[in-house]
Amino acid sequence: MRIEALADADAVARAAIAYRDSVLPPSLKARGAVEEASMFDWERHAGRSDHVIGTRALGASAPLKDLQNRFAFEPERVAAAAKRLLGQP
Repeated sequence: MRIEALADADAVARAAIAYRDSVLPPSLKARGAVEEASMFDWERHAGRSDHVIGTRALGASAPLKDLQNRFAFEPERVAAAAKRLLGQP
């Protein structure tokens, strides 16, 4: 398992392929992403066999726990999604 932060998607997109491949090697087939802001551009970096948890809407406003529940950000749901991605029960 690797955990990476994608603070600037544009900078990563402009980086040399060798750098991008060192951060997210093409050999990693099980890729997932969790983004509590917009999911914009994560599919490009997560790859084809991806699972992305995030929002497709901007400006959601509610107490944090309500938003976490609505968008599946609770730790248990993120862990369950990661296990499914890895083929674990």
